[in-house]
Amino acid sequence: MEGTKLKEVKQIIEECSGLFLDATTNTQFVAPGDSLKITMLINNRLGANISSASASVDNARVVFDPLKKNVGAVKTYTVLIKPDAKLTQPYWLAKPMDKGSFSVDDQLQIGKGENDPWSAEFNITIEGTEIKFKRPIRYRFTDPVKGELYQPLSIIPVADIKLDKDVYIVTKLSPFTADLK
Repeated sequence: MEGTKLKEVKQIIEECSGLFLDATTNTQFVAPGDSLKITMLINNRLGANISSASASVDNARVVFDPLKKNVGAVKTYTVLIKPDAKLTQPYWLAKPMDKGSFSVDDQLQIGKGENDPWSAEFNITIEGTEIKFKRPIRYRFTDPVKGELYQPLSIIPVADIKLDKDVYIVTKLSPFTADLK
């Protein structure tokens, strides 16, 4: 667990070296058991002395080619979301409620507004020193008015539907299709 000062020093190093690190996906929702395509980007905007760069997601590692000044290095990796992956939900909803109060196993979670996002870890060797930077994996999309936007990646439960009959007939008068014109 990193302390506040270490995080601040890493941020200063990142900003002074001109690094841009990003981990994105083209879908906002994924279910356990699905695969997810992640695009990782490193841009050495100021041409800092970086001898090696790699990124890892869920114990899978990709190595980047030598970085050039102000040229984005992009690697795409497809990862399988484990069937037992933690769902994206508030930590206090992970266990059933117990007689008027929530049951929380990890007391260090209390007070956090939301869970830590699923992240990619970038390992960058700058001036001979390896530094690890964490970036949340986010859904990136373009809005015609607002431009490029980011949303958090959500791991949602698999939906199972069991109908009581084998065949259903849906007509235009059905409330399910009233909005489909």
